[in-house]
Amino acid sequence: MREYQFLAKFVTHNRPPRPDEPPGQHPEPAAEAEAPDWLGVYVYTPHYRPVTFAVRPSQRDAATVLRLVRRHALGVPDGLFDTVVPLFPQRFDAFASFIRFPSVISGCGDVGSAAIVLDLSRVGGRYFPTVLPRRLSPQALVDYVTPLTWHDDQPLIFYVGCRATPWPPQTEVQLGDGDVITFVRNPDARFARLWFEGLFTPGAIWAPLHHAPRLEESEGICVLFREQRFCFLHHHHPGGLTAAAIVNRLGLSPGAVATCAFPVDDLEVQGEHCPFVLAVAEVLAPGTGRVSRADARDVFLLLDFRPLGLKPRFVHSHYPALHIPSILARFDVMLPPAFQVAVAGGQRRGEDIYVESSQRLLFYAEPAGTQHAWEEASSPEQASSSGEGQPADSVEQLALPVVRPSQAPARRTLEVGDLSDFVRRGAVSVNVSPDALSDQPSSLMVPCSSNATTGGELEQSLIEALVYVPHFLPESYTLRVDFPCGVEQLRLQLKEARIPDRDLFSLCLFPASPQPYREHALFVAVPTWLQDRTVVLCDTRRVDDRLQALYVWRQLSVSSLLRTVGLDPAEDFQVFVHGLATPASAQHLLTFAPGMTVTVLPAGLGAPAGTMLADNLQSASGWDRHAPVQGPPVLSFNSYLLLTDGMPRVYVADSTRRGFFSHDIALTLGMTPGVPCIRAALPRPADVFMDGIPIANILVVTARQARLPCPPAKAKDARIIVFLDQRRVCQGFTWRLLDNPWVEVQPLANQFYDTCPEGHIVSIKGGVVENRDSGPVLLVDDCQILIIDYVEDLSEDGSSRPPSTDGADDPDATEDPDGPDSTDPFDGVVSKASGPLLAARNRSRSPRPTVAPGFGSLAECGEPSQTLAVPSKPTALHRSPGTWCPAGQAKGGGGFL
Repeated sequence: MREYQFLAKFVTHNRPPRPDEPPGQHPEPAAEAEAPDWLGVYVYTPHYRPVTFAVRPSQRDAATVLRLVRRHALGVPDGLFDTVVPLFPQRFDAFASFIRFPSVISGCGDVGSAAIVLDLSRVGGRYFPTVLPRRLSPQALVDYVTPLTWHDDQPLIFYVGCRATPWPPQTEVQLGDGDVITFVRNPDARFARLWFEGLFTPGAIWAPLHHAPRLEESEGICVLFREQRFCFLHHHHPGGLTAAAIVNRLGLSPGAVATCAFPVDDLEVQGEHCPFVLAVAEVLAPGTGRVSRADARDVFLLLDFRPLGLKPRFVHSHYPALHIPSILARFDVMLPPAFQVAVAGGQRRGEDIYVESSQRLLFYAEPAGTQHAWEEASSPEQASSSGEGQPADSVEQLALPVVRPSQAPARRTLEVGDLSDFVRRGAVSVNVSPDALSDQPSSLMVPCSSNATTGGELEQSLIEALVYVPHFLPESYTLRVDFPCGVEQLRLQLKEARIPDRDLFSLCLFPASPQPYREHALFVAVPTWLQDRTVVLCDTRRVDDRLQALYVWRQLSVSSLLRTVGLDPAEDFQVFVHGLATPASAQHLLTFAPGMTVTVLPAGLGAPAGTMLADNLQSASGWDRHAPVQGPPVLSFNSYLLLTDGMPRVYVADSTRRGFFSHDIALTLGMTPGVPCIRAALPRPADVFMDGIPIANILVVTARQARLPCPPAKAKDARIIVFLDQRRVCQGFTWRLLDNPWVEVQPLANQFYDTCPEGHIVSIKGGVVENRDSGPVLLVDDCQILIIDYVEDLSEDGSSRPPSTDGADDPDATEDPDGPDSTDPFDGVVSKASGPLLAARNRSRSPRPTVAPGFGSLAECGEPSQTLAVPSKPTALHRSPGTWCPAGQAKGGGGFL
């Protein structure tokens, strides 16, 4: 009973009264539910990746759900995050969202700190938790988030919690634990204000695990330099994110730095997943002094302050010891008087910690006066002898479900250029078990199974495999291969290694033939349903430094091919196909096959050098996974896809003219500066690769929408823009200007049925579905992206079945394979998952869900939303949480297609 009463207070924990909230806003929770249901749960933790799972409480009340969440939520060191409160407002309807944090932060700082969530998804940023002072000025808050948003002429305004009006700019901001601060630029922007207590009202719908919306995140590297922190995202560096690229971006000389990489798989930096931390320290460049640094010892210590609500920092020294009070003073770590700082990792001797090499130390709070072995000794010498070999505050005592700090495999000092040993763009991160940890340098690779038996005649090596999908950023995977190896064997390994969420729209892998260069293995991905066209790899590196996959008709003339590539047929180019030594003549009608390499060269050059993948796989020689990925140079990711009133085009911005961005775009399009309205997709898609160039964002540039109200106009143009991502149906991007904030589903879907393959139906992802008398509509936000896809129609063979919302009567339910725990019915059941769980079915060509913490995943773009599978003619639709499909054609499992 005491625990029940204690947890009940979390519903309004640290919630200051809101003067603008009318009475009766808090719905009264239901006393008891008829039967226990599954409830999908999101748990956010500052500086950690969010975790997701499902709970099945025996009683349908807030206290029981909170107790289950607090007891079973993983993803952080056990016992260090003792407080869980619901978010205010909730992020998703029919799901529960919480924030978890150590209670000690409430007494940190002059005014205390609060664990809150910043929602920047409507201004070009992310949705992520953080810790901020309980009281701060509005300008300080805006200054903090501005670098995380897209540049715009309109100022930022924000809402705290469920306020119906923006926060006044002259009033001090007061924050409580669990507050969500929502930033917008449009004062008329709409967003849901959902209350946690609403989940427990009579008739409230609980959505199960397999209907959960996906979480959006990108992957990068957290770089610590001096007292600053940077996040380098992989999709900003299509040529590969190496130490040389990072050092160059920091403006440092490669010979004047020492670096150390730490694997921290659960780290999140302002909404971006950063499984590695790269610490960069300045040292004397070679030749600067008279004494060589060859024998110098560089010791890097990663100070993990996240259990104190702070971001990680690092220390670079030449002596393997750390004085704790000095470190706390240097980084301004201050706890309430009732607590003291404890450290996990290293050897504790008094107030010093000794380490053997570079490693990670975990700092956390414990009650003041806690006695330890080194404090019981009468002298430092006795402490050393009594505690030698026994790590202070060992991870085993803390039961940390992460890398043990005393054995963390921190990479020793890296030479510039070999960071690719640690991370490669698009590679899959591997969770290393504590038993596998060693002090040897770690490398990031995909463990691939192979049927070959390792023997004395086989040679094993690591190679880099690249997958090219039209209009998507190339994917990169590090594979361990036993040579000699067959092409089919390598293809199976690559298929197993591919990130599930990147396995887009049922793709088949074909090796590029011939391979344009020797160091990597290149593949192209072709949709299984594609018939009238195919996918080829187009190599124009000798012309404009591009290498890309393209959709082409199965037969084309040379001039038509050049136009498809984006080159002028009037210029003198040579086109080589089929690996032939002579170029195709202008009169040739070219026939294409999947995976064919088409090479375009300036006139006068000889035939391109090429090899066959089958020949390359006969030996380990010639492979170089450190070789740069071929393609366009990195342009600081300043390229944009412009969708205009006419033809789309790629625009490369001048980074030195940021303040003239809109002006330069107008001049480029031949428009009068100040006239066109420029709108960016929100959130931006992070995987766009158009015309062989990585794209930072999609922009609509139009004169059809008024930029500012001008006479005789009396009001602002209220029409909204919607982006259509049609890459999965081989049609690129387009946009719509809507008079109302909704899209009629059937007319939109009918536009794609002329090209929809047999046995498939049109799927629309994005927005919120609302069923009206005239038919279903999608409620959309301004500048939102709708994703169009073709999915297999399973209604004909009877393999589909309606989704189950509770999993109790479903023999294939995967949320709780062991069933409810009969030993403790009050505790209910908790289900963890590694991906959105879909009910079993005989065949499916829908993309597999991505694996992320819990079932959260990287969304292609946009706010996590519902998916609509639309028939070719109007049909009555029925609703199941999270997924929409025609009545009588319900998709099994109801997941996101």
